[in-house]
Amino acid sequence: MIDLNIIQKAIALTQRGQFEEAEAIYKKLIEENPNDSNILSIFGLFYVNVGNFKKASELLKRACKIKESLGTVSALGFAEFEQKHYSEAAEYLEKSLKYGANEDIYNKLVLSLFEVKHYAKAVEYADKMYELYPDN
Repeated sequence: MIDLNIIQKAIALTQRGQFEEAEAIYKKLIEENPNDSNILSIFGLFYVNVGNFKKASELLKRACKIKESLGTVSALGFAEFEQKHYSEAAEYLEKSLKYGANEDIYNKLVLSLFEVKHYAKAVEYADKMYELYPDN
């Protein structure tokens, strides 16, 4: 069983900008729990938050192979988008819609689809986004 206090400590360190200390905690957790999708996902989100999208993608892909969730799949889509891997971003963001959605997912999905010149599909998702989120 993973001690949630350790994860909370790593999150608090991240929020205070103590990234190296937080990263060390996550690395130790992964070393002890290499196939825990939750730890892989949380560590991947850490890398998204600190802007290391390549490492984020690596961890989030590992997490998705074990267990997919809205947070993991959408974070992987965002990480791929930030690396300008638009085709992969669109694939993961579209997949994340089966778990749930939010405006950010739709926005990045539409932008990714435009980048790979899938205009009709981009317009379809843009229309859906404005239907679900009319104030934006």
